[in-house]
Amino acid sequence: MHALEPWFAQAIQAADTAVPTQGKVRLMLSPSPCLPGSVGTSKMRYFAPSQAVWTTAKESALVTLLPVEQARMYARLAHNYELLGDAHEEVYRHCSDISAMQSRFARPTPGSPSLT
Repeated sequence: MHALEPWFAQAIQAADTAVPTQGKVRLMLSPSPCLPGSVGTSKMRYFAPSQAVWTTAKESALVTLLPVEQARMYARLAHNYELLGDAHEEVYRHCSDISAMQSRFARPTPGSPSLT
């Protein structure tokens, strides 16, 4: 996620300093680092650790058989997974929005790679 920040900072800077010409604002941005329909970039993929032990223990009502410290660790991990999932969902939505805007509004600069 941290790797996406420079692109967003560049986009915000370009939007903040853009001067309208004939009622339009033109932004020159590098291609978005987002992969449409995913969470991650072309250089970075996201892989979550397995939740199988905790999920199986909860669904089988066997949590009480886990050692206390292990149960606490899994409970904290499950909570962090939930927070991380929420953050990834937000990034996914924003990357999808960026991709849709690029498809709708972007005009490639002559000689630059296509947006599709």
